[in-house]
Amino acid sequence: MPHDPGTRSLIDSADEFQRRVLEELREHVRRCEKEAAETKQAVLGDFTVGDDEEEDEPILRIRFLCEPGEDARVLSVDDSTGHEWRSATLH
Repeated sequence: MPHDPGTRSLIDSADEFQRRVLEELREHVRRCEKEAAETKQAVLGDFTVGDDEEEDEPILRIRFLCEPGEDARVLSVDDSTGHEWRSATLH
């Protein structure tokens, strides 16, 4: 089977996209954890990917809770297919 020269570029782009999304999520969680620690109150976080005026729904939405002195906990993860996952912690 012949190798498509554009395949490698697409894989590299997907890896870069994933890296950037995870980097942005980590930064968002850090800010919420810092706010929770400073205010001594729980902070609800809502991180979305692809949430713009052109799209009806985001590609991905992660809702999490940051409580003072605790690791962030994922409340729900929804993707654009309508699937929803739940998990315990974000760290």
